[in-house]
Amino acid sequence: MNLITQAILLVSLLAFTVSVITEVLKAPLKIVDRNSALSVIILSLVLTPITVIAYCQYQSYEMTWYMYVGSVVGGFMVAFISMFGWEKIQELYNKYVK
Repeated sequence: MNLITQAILLVSLLAFTVSVITEVLKAPLKIVDRNSALSVIILSLVLTPITVIAYCQYQSYEMTWYMYVGSVVGGFMVAFISMFGWEKIQELYNKYVK
């Protein structure tokens, strides 16, 4: 697989994982239920850099500063996908690419 395919797979799995964790935490923790958007953002910003670092170590890539910055930006993308879904991303893409 090329790098773009792996990145899309990684973002998809992270968005799914963040959504599942948020839904599981809603029942026992009522605070997550009220602030689910905030919990999605926090989870995404924590899980995405950890996953990118683990992936780079697994693939023996050398981490540079822009990979850390990219993982934080990717965390916001994961949060957006977790909250609004892929359809909203497609709408934004079609709106600004034309």
